Amino acid sequence: MSDVRKYINIVEKYERMDEVSRGDAIKSVQKFSYQIGFHALKIVLLPEFQAYNHWIGELRTFINNVMRKTAKAKIKRVDIEATLAHDCLSYHSINRMISHINSEYDTVRLNSDEIRKKLEPIINKIAYLIDNGTHVSYNDINEMFE
Repeated sequence: MSDVRKYINIVEKYERMDEVSRGDAIKSVQKFSYQIGFHALKIVLLPEFQAYNHWIGELRTFINNVMRKTAKAKIKRVDIEATLAHDCLSYHSINRMISHINSEYDTVRLNSDEIRKKLEPIINKIAYLIDNGTHVSYNDINEMFE
């Protein structure tokens, strides 16, 4: 086998590894996306509840878990944002979140279009945080909602 062919084989091997790594990273985002969206929505809609600080802590944990699992993969912010948006902002997910919030917290009627408008900029910020790769603190999350 020629040296050029050996080099091509090595490059192809690493490209396949990168593809697997990116796929795993996207799966990691998908694994946590509903919980990220649901906790973000509870923080937005229910700031007066006693569990507010707990939700911020859980959201921080979910974001840091995704960040840890995607750190080595070369996925772009736009891909993270698209995955989060698909999983958090679909009407199915929003209606599921509304149903959980209504049953657990007996809140007023929630409109899915209004929820989508509230969640969309937050999802964008979360995608930025994940892409940035820096450990997210409680204060980082708290500032996002102020």
